[in-house]
Amino acid sequence: LQKLNENERQAFISRYSQAQVYLGEDVGVIASQSIGQPTTQIALSSFHSASTTAIEVLEGIPRLESILNCSFKQSISTIHTTRNTSPSYFVYLTIPDIMSSYYIKSDLDSWWYAIVEKHDFYTTPTSYNKGVVFRMIVDSKKMKAYKVSLKLIRDRIVEPMYGNNIIRVLISPEFEHTIDKAVQHAAKSSDVEMYVYGLVKSIIFPIQICGVKGIEHILINNNEVKTKGSNLMSTLGLDFVDSKLTISDSAVDVLKCLEIEAARNVLVRELSKVLKGDVCFNDKYINLLTNFMTNKGKMVLVNISEIVERGHSYFTRASNERTIVELARAACKGVAKPV
Repeated sequence: LQKLNENERQAFISRYSQAQVYLGEDVGVIASQSIGQPTTQIALSSFHSASTTAIEVLEGIPRLESILNCSFKQSISTIHTTRNTSPSYFVYLTIPDIMSSYYIKSDLDSWWYAIVEKHDFYTTPTSYNKGVVFRMIVDSKKMKAYKVSLKLIRDRIVEPMYGNNIIRVLISPEFEHTIDKAVQHAAKSSDVEMYVYGLVKSIIFPIQICGVKGIEHILINNNEVKTKGSNLMSTLGLDFVDSKLTISDSAVDVLKCLEIEAARNVLVRELSKVLKGDVCFNDKYINLLTNFMTNKGKMVLVNISEIVERGHSYFTRASNERTIVELARAACKGVAKPV
């Protein structure tokens, strides 16, 4: 400034004053141009590192979009355990997950009579003269990978069937990895096989074999378990889980378990991971964004509907998605806004 004359100095100070903005003020296109190049670098980084881990990690622009939309479908949790664990403790498996194939066969033959005579049942069968058989071939590789036994599957199926005179559970010794269920001809429907299929689909298929609902895959490293999918409430209820060291990257999941302030901290942490990976972002902008998403005591999306609902100015709404619509609406109403 010392090299400038008085007129140039005053012009510079005037332009500098006009360029200043207050904290939280919308800057529209300028902000978009400023973050365009950094976000391109984030996208490239996520593309090259997409398949370098055993568990798929959502990064870059897709991860940023999921956070702002409060959509944590591909969430990851890190669980610390107090002892060695098995995959079956965490991965949620139902009957179709461990089943390689199945079929329904009418009329029991002599081989089935032999099985009925050899094995005891949890309920007393009344008659096996007529009926159909639902045979399920289990996937031995999955059973070995998740350490699931044939006995565990049998017990899980029998539990909801106890006292039911329609479905019987048979374990076939001739086939090591086969579970057979003989179903009595107790339906009034003429199409017995369709009746059995509907019965099996509604009762047998939803049965939980093991794990925590919401967890799809895991990666075990000593006493640290990384999971694809998160269910913090159920996970913290396990007696061998260290609740102080267990975390989740899903703010929605944390909100259900630990309320809004904990969810806000998760948002700050996850946004910082995405935005600060390759570029420099000021913490105050991340805090400003997370405050907008949580200051109502619940999680809100960052989109035009939420901005309109909160009653911001027309310039605020025009700087987001519907620029022409909002400016035209303001002009029709004669809205004045000092700039």
